[in-house]
Amino acid sequence: MTRPRKGTVDFFPHVVRHGKTMTIIEQRFGNDGYAVWFKTLEMLGDTDGHALDLNDELSWEFFVTKMRVSGEKTLEILGLLSRLGAIDPELWSEKIIWSQNFVSNLAEVYSKRTTPLPARPSIRGENDSFRGENPGSRDGNPNDQDFTPPSGEFSPLTGGGNPQSREEKSREEKSKGEESKGEKDSQPEPPPSEESHGNSVTSHENKLPVTEIPEGAGLIPSSLIPESPILNPDTLEKNSQPEPPPPPPAPPPFRVKDLAQLWNEKAPPELSRVNLPFTRKESDLNKIRDAVKRHPTKEWWERVILMLYNLPFVRGENDRGWKITLDVMVRDAEKILDGKYVGKASSRTGRNADVLNRFVNKGEPNG
Repeated sequence: MTRPRKGTVDFFPHVVRHGKTMTIIEQRFGNDGYAVWFKTLEMLGDTDGHALDLNDELSWEFFVTKMRVSGEKTLEILGLLSRLGAIDPELWSEKIIWSQNFVSNLAEVYSKRTTPLPARPSIRGENDSFRGENPGSRDGNPNDQDFTPPSGEFSPLTGGGNPQSREEKSREEKSKGEESKGEKDSQPEPPPSEESHGNSVTSHENKLPVTEIPEGAGLIPSSLIPESPILNPDTLEKNSQPEPPPPPPAPPPFRVKDLAQLWNEKAPPELSRVNLPFTRKESDLNKIRDAVKRHPTKEWWERVILMLYNLPFVRGENDRGWKITLDVMVRDAEKILDGKYVGKASSRTGRNADVLNRFVNKGEPNG
């Protein structure tokens, strides 16, 4: 008695580069899209005939449970995969998942089994039309009117004695005839064997063991993996994004000599300029350095200097004709910005003279 022919696989090719399908799915749904697509491929590989019929409510509930996302999101992801051509659009309209690229990439596996490659299910709208059963299920989207339980007869994918499509049945009968002839031959060849635990598959043609890699141990040898248009429909496309532009260079530090240059350029014209290169006694120079460290930007000092245009008092309109210098401006910069000298009267009253004397007598080096 011949061993039953196996219609499932224990692994499928998974290439490391992704094209449009995975890029769009991940962009739209993130890791949920990635997980649903590859879990769907795993279930296709573990289903006899590699087609998932989700018309049965329990099958749909089991399928969604495996996906670990909501039924509504699962439908959205599968709908997008259908529009991208990753799964068959016509069959998906009947709630059947079939990926021709997935099956085509398993040709080498089936050729070593001397078993015909599973054919695309056909839909005829009659009693012999395809309907698949599998251990998938439905998480239910009760508001989805397009998803209705099946009516009439259907032939399950899982076999179990139920009729398959006429094309598959014809191929199976032809294959059985060839096996029967081979058993009567005087020099029979041992049939291809595959251990039930799935750890190894023996090639019928070259008798060389091809070891499957257990889950989590690594990738399948590249010699066993044909190019996979399922997972990488655009092999020439590079999933790369332009590098962000480099950050602009940091501005040079603002120094005392820059402040002196800014004073000469921006101070009101009636105020005296300083000599360049700028020099002062070391003690006075240290005070200016400390002020620049507290406010190390050109913009801040430019605001202070421009405020002087609104202060006639410090530009000579006072009882003594005194005018502010760079050194005094640095000393009282915070006061100038706080507006403490805005509105100072320029009339020649004794009060204003006293204010001016206190202002000037704080001391300022010669500019």
